Amino acid sequence: MNQTGITRRQMLGGLFIVAAAIAVGVLLTFDFSPHRTEVVAEKMLGERWFVVRLRHAPIGQFTTTAEKTKEHYVFSTHLEFSLGTKEQTFIADTLVFDIDPPHPLLRANHQRRSAASSGTTVTIADGTATIETDDGLREVAFNETYDLSDYLELELWLAEQPRAVGERNATRALDFENLTLTPTSWEVVEGKSGGIAVARQSMIDQTTLDLDENFAPTRLDIAGLFVMERVDDAESARGWQVNPFQSLRTHVPIDQPLENHTALRRLVMGVEDINTSTIPAWLPVTTHNNEATIVSDVAVKTMTDAASLEQGLAETLRYPTSSPRLKRMAERAVLGLDDRIEQASALTLFVNSFLDYEERRNAGTVHDTVRRRSGDCSEYAELLTTLSRAIGLPARTVIGLAYNADRQDFSLHAWNELAIEGEWRGFDPTWGQTALDATHLKLPNNGARVFTDLSSLRFRLLEAVH
Repeated sequence: MNQTGITRRQMLGGLFIVAAAIAVGVLLTFDFSPHRTEVVAEKMLGERWFVVRLRHAPIGQFTTTAEKTKEHYVFSTHLEFSLGTKEQTFIADTLVFDIDPPHPLLRANHQRRSAASSGTTVTIADGTATIETDDGLREVAFNETYDLSDYLELELWLAEQPRAVGERNATRALDFENLTLTPTSWEVVEGKSGGIAVARQSMIDQTTLDLDENFAPTRLDIAGLFVMERVDDAESARGWQVNPFQSLRTHVPIDQPLENHTALRRLVMGVEDINTSTIPAWLPVTTHNNEATIVSDVAVKTMTDAASLEQGLAETLRYPTSSPRLKRMAERAVLGLDDRIEQASALTLFVNSFLDYEERRNAGTVHDTVRRRSGDCSEYAELLTTLSRAIGLPARTVIGLAYNADRQDFSLHAWNELAIEGEWRGFDPTWGQTALDATHLKLPNNGARVFTDLSSLRFRLLEAVH
């Protein structure tokens, strides 16, 4: 059973970061004045085009547009890309600010869809966020205060006076996923061409935004993996469509098959990178007899804390827990069960039986998964996370490597952790496992380089305890 769907979802998450990060930083040089916000906004007017690459392979295009009308400042972004198939994913955001000071945000719109999914639309206006999915419409209060100076905070700070390497500034960005304002800290760094650049730590690694002498963005880089570069025209940005990206290898071989692997309680493996003597930093290795090893033991527990529990219950666009249809589905799956372990097991087995496995390249929503009743490991895990949270059981989706008996190697895979009795316990809905075996190797959330390092890794079995 192939599990490369998790690669697609993680890469998609990286592209969301690209789009959000480069939406800022489009300032041109201006003369300082009391109305500097308006001056900056007007310098931004026009359209700019970018090509998106994964390593050196072009996979998409990004466009920013800024315009001024008699009543509004309007800022729009459009991201279009494909990860290895003819199916394309589209993400578009529009923010509309009042033309009069203090230029409050009047309306914001976010759209995400693919060829295989009708997607999600979020509209924020008049203190309300309206979310439209295949499951219908729902409204959530949105009382955050946000105006044009907030949107341009980074540009205003950079232009206020010359900034030295190491100086930092905090901004707030509109987060459509969690329907809130997300704080971000930017630090001035050396640009690739000697000019100014700013960097921040993102969910998968450091994001660096290079600016020209006029503070206009020229390049955005995430961990050397995703790169977005400005081009002269729309035609240049569209060149990626004739050279679609081919998926990276997402498997790690082991020197011998693992017998009865679902009963493994402890697993020790040597690790080798055939391209270098250095093991990737993202891999959780220890050293034994001068050999890099991975030790996986199901007896090792991950304890909960207040922050992780709160996050494990949050409703987001990714996890629509208040959906009446999904709540009813979750409640039926655990009907008559009060014990949390029994509830978690019942939900895991329900998702396993409800969905048919189907390898997919483009991301859909949980509603798409339920409608199709099929998906890859990431869709299985996202559905279990949503159903668990819908009944008040904290849950999160986990990314890692797991032993694939069909291929007899380790593959990128997705499963779940649910909070029960003070610890995060593992469940795998794709394989119907209510207690994980030691071949599930959880990886850090910021492992962007996982996708390009796997092809050079090799495992060697040292110890297996059933």
